[in-house]
Parts: sequence; C-alpha cells; structure tokens
Amino acid sequence: RWGRLLLTLQRYPGRTLSAECLQAAVTQVEEVLQVRPRRRVELVQGRRQELVAQLNHLHDQLAENQGQQQRRWADLRLIKPEIKQLQAEVSQLAATYQANHWTERPHSQLAKRRHALASAQKRESRAWRNLDKDQAQAARWQQRLSHVQEQLLTLDEWLAYLEADNSANPNPVTLVVRIDAGFSTGANLTWLLDMGYTVLTKAHHSHSTDRLRRRLPSQPIWTPVGKNAEAIAMDAYHQNECPYPLQAMLVRYHLPAKIRYTSLLYYGETSPPALPDWFKWYNARQ
Repeated sequence: RWGRLLLTLQRYPGRTLSAECLQAAVTQVEEVLQVRPRRRVELVQGRRQELVAQLNHLHDQLAENQGQQQRRWADLRLIKPEIKQLQAEVSQLAATYQANHWTERPHSQLAKRRHALASAQKRESRAWRNLDKDQAQAARWQQRLSHVQEQLLTLDEWLAYLEADNSANPNPVTLVVRIDAGFSTGANLTWLLDMGYTVLTKAHHSHSTDRLRRRLPSQPIWTPVGKNAEAIAMDAYHQNECPYPLQAMLVRYHLPAKIRYTSLLYYGETSPPALPDWFKWYNARQ
C-alpha cells in the first residue's frame, strides 16, 4: 500500500525539543537515499543582497554620524574661547561698575555681556549633549554593523556550501517534506527551503492563525476540505522568522461545542494544489 518505507531512529536527551532534531533527521535521510533536491542558492543570494544593502546603509549612517560629530567638535572648539573672552569681559565690566558704583540695569552693557555669556554656555552644554547622543548612536550602529557583518560571513559560508553541493549533484530530485507544527520554526523552514524541499506544514504558533483570521475578507468564501473542515486560501505569509513568503491556507473545524481554526503552509516550485487536495496531502503524512 505504501511502497518502500524508511525508518530512522536517534536517541536524544529527555528535554530535547522536536524542532531541534529536524535538520539532522533530514540530512540522515538524504545520506540513506543518496538523492537530494537542487539547493535554492537564488534564495540565499537574495538574502545576501539584502544584507549587503543593510551594510551599505549602516556605513552611510556611520559616515554621516562621524561628520556630525566633527561639526560638534568644531563648534566646541569655537565656543570655548568665546566663553573665555565673555567671562573676561564680564569680570572687567563688573569690576568697573563696582568701582564707579554704577547700577547694573537690564539693558546695560554688563547685562548684555552676561546674557551673551549665558547664551554661549547654553550652546556649549547643548553641543556636549548632542555629541553624547551622536556617540551613543554611533555605538549602536557599529554594534548593528558588526552583527550584520557576522550574518553576512555566515551566509557566505552557507551559500558556498549550497553551490558546491549543487555542483556535486547533477541529477537533483524533487522531494516533499510534510512536518508537524512543532517542527515549523523559522530557522527550520528557512533551512528546508534553502535545501530545496517542497514543504507542507502547519503554523508553529496559534498567533499565526490569529493574524490570518484578522486578514479575512468581510464575506469569506469557504471551501469544504474534509468531513467537518472548511478552508480558504490566503495571501503569501511570513511564518515566524522565515524570510521567505509561504502560501497559507486558513482552516476551520466545526466541532460540537465551537469552531476551531488552524493554518497550513506551503512552499514549492509550483503553486499549491487545490484546497481539498492540499488538506488531504498534508494530513496524509500520518
């Protein structure tokens, strides 16, 4: 009935999460079958282009920040002697007023010099605050830049591996992997799609289903897909931290006490099958 079946077994510690085992299991199956899909290097190249664009943007931001800091320092270098000069003028005028028993009036020369000194001191204080902000922002951008550079290095190594694997695989095959929701983390989905698999899965979290429900049209048209199940095709959807859009199908089950919702996800070289076939194809994994 089922044709050839392959069973592999690996023991893990009791606290191991199922999602952590997927990549090792798929790799082991490939070794046994001695066939594998064509790796989707174009997807990784697209991600690389996005990282390079981020790097260029961060370099531009840092360059602009450095220019701004240089202007702050230039302002401070000009303000410092100005303040010293004003302080000297205020001291000299104050001594003159005191010696001549003059009254310092709001618009007197001494009052004007005091006002100019206070204004210069405020400008100096503001320049120091702005410089601190610029330096803090530069530190954050530099940290982000280092993180993106690490990501790019890791991605380049991954891309080189996939390209070499394709070169050593002149006869790739189409392979479908159908996995439960517990395996469909963002990292696992990204890895499976990069590795060339057609993926059918269920959303990893109920939050995905909630978000899809909020995107339903005002009068959705549901298609029967099972005895008590109906479905509707949704637009492309990003699951968890997977950078690639997957096709989504929202499913509702009519239960005795309530209606329960879930969502199925698909990625492949071709469009997903009709909703009833998609539903049966995924559930046939059992």
